[in-house]
Amino acid sequence: MTGGILALVALCDNTDNLRTIHDAQVAMCSWPGGYPLLKFEWFDNDRMIFQLPQLRRFFPHVDEMILHLPEYISCEFLDVLDPRDLAWLRQLSTLQINILNMNIKMMPAPEKLTPLARLATKLTISTAHKKYCSLSERQRLGFPLHHMLTPCSEVTYQFRDYAAKENLLIYSPDAHPLKERVLQKLQHLPGIRYVEIQNMTYEQYKEIISRAKWAITFGEGLDGYFLEPIFSGAISFATYNTDFFTPDFQMLDTVYPTYEIMADRLVADLLRLDDPDVYKEYQQKQFRICRSHYDHDTYLQNLKRFYQGNYSFP
Repeated sequence: MTGGILALVALCDNTDNLRTIHDAQVAMCSWPGGYPLLKFEWFDNDRMIFQLPQLRRFFPHVDEMILHLPEYISCEFLDVLDPRDLAWLRQLSTLQINILNMNIKMMPAPEKLTPLARLATKLTISTAHKKYCSLSERQRLGFPLHHMLTPCSEVTYQFRDYAAKENLLIYSPDAHPLKERVLQKLQHLPGIRYVEIQNMTYEQYKEIISRAKWAITFGEGLDGYFLEPIFSGAISFATYNTDFFTPDFQMLDTVYPTYEIMADRLVADLLRLDDPDVYKEYQQKQFRICRSHYDHDTYLQNLKRFYQGNYSFP
């Protein structure tokens, strides 16, 4: 890994008698051996980014640590770790390593987590999607599993109704074999402006989806390009992905079985939905389903339960 990958580290220093998450020191770290970063500038924040050796020097008396690792590079962590940092981690009385399973397709096989499990006093896995937080998945992985959710919810976006929307369609930057075919179909619709989401900050993204009437994701389906526009008052289009969507999303007309079907039906559906009353009724249907899964208070409760050790599937 050459840089830009972040891990979240929560440290509890026994010299200060810190025993609650509110008192613990929290730091974000760049990936070991990667490019040094001082700050992540794609969204507004006041969080400095450290290198792991800096934490070793700043917190010489650390007693407890929770180390969060993204799933897709978690197995590389020990390979790139400085031996001095590894020795520092090994001397901790409590080291919990939590794998952030944000995409089940990128989650390592259980046997590949064994080296991390040997280093940690406890290894856990937290999920972003409800679909792959289950008893069967807990049994397959062999480690405590917790549904962390994401902070995506209606409270963090600017909602605008049909009358306040522009005739603007945004789409995700994901690569897909049928992406051009879908976009070419849209050329039959005059008056719509199209924007691919790229080269903008998160705040700029949130502002443009608040103005957009339509959104298409070419990614995993149940992702930010689908959810966040809905919470901003847009209508979103996706294809049903069994790895991420729960079955209730299949009742939505704009969650298609395949991209071929999306390409065939998209223009007709846009024309049908581009009516104030029809738009409002369908947008509220999407909104209700999304809100039933992504609620801010539930997210906070799930975070609290994680740090209390009260996991979904212990």
